[in-house]
Amino acid sequence: MVSDTCWLKTSLEYIPDGPSHLGAVVTNYGYSDWSTRNYQNAYVTEPLAFRVERKNGDYTVSAKTQGNPDEWEQIRIAHLHEDQHPQPVKVGIYCCSPTPNGGFETRFHSFSIEKR
Repeated sequence: MVSDTCWLKTSLEYIPDGPSHLGAVVTNYGYSDWSTRNYQNAYVTEPLAFRVERKNGDYTVSAKTQGNPDEWEQIRIAHLHEDQHPQPVKVGIYCCSPTPNGGFETRFHSFSIEKR
């Protein structure tokens, strides 16, 4: 996150009737652009890893999935227009439910930030 109007998030969107989606949302100037790809519901309870790499103001989002557990698959390349590299950006994890009393369990097994 660079600001309230400039950020990126990546996610697994569970859709009970399937297929679910792996996605990346990029917001620049308050306008959001969402890209997705189908993800088999059989894998939604299995470990899933996301990687976001930052080079200047450009970001590459990749996932390591149960369907391809040995390889990082590119999901999205995007630019955050307000990013003033090398200034820091805010980074974190999240989960949410589209219904007020949705109730579900999410486990984050690890989280790391690395400088390359």
